[in-house]
Amino acid sequence: MPLRMPVLAAVLLLMGCPALVTMTVERKAEAVIPACTPGQAPPPLVFAGFRGMDLLADDEMERQRVSWDDVRSVVPIQVSLRVSQGAQDLSHLRDVQLAAEALSLGRKAFASAQALPATGEAELNAPGIEILAHAKSGAMTVSTDVTYTRCPAEDQAVEATVVFELQVTGNPLERASTP
Repeated sequence: MPLRMPVLAAVLLLMGCPALVTMTVERKAEAVIPACTPGQAPPPLVFAGFRGMDLLADDEMERQRVSWDDVRSVVPIQVSLRVSQGAQDLSHLRDVQLAAEALSLGRKAFASAQALPATGEAELNAPGIEILAHAKSGAMTVSTDVTYTRCPAEDQAVEATVVFELQVTGNPLERASTP
């Protein structure tokens, strides 16, 4: 029984049916939450590095000559926030939601957290939402919605990391070795 899947994959390749290869791309961006006084609303949480993203503009993707015609699926599989400067406490953030946006496609939420811990790191729930159309748009932006329970006492730099899983047809290793 365990040999059936590799044999099936080999048969499909011999028949000219491209196999799917899983690849991951990690993107990081930072935002600063400025200190504010009680009663003063902090500004929106904007990760500028997540604007106009092209997931194929990645050394590994370029080395393996992956094009958007090869990509069959894009799913954010891991999303985290980490304080990189300031108080190591994210508990002032709640109802955090990250979403993919593209001009003609609107907004598609892919990760969220109800409340964040009083620590400097937090994993968000990323239930495996497909965002292929947004990613293929060539100018995908990851936006953030958040509710603040209070202002941070000092400026706080927060780094967001999103790991995207891409399903790619064919054999990228074969493409990379062809001149």
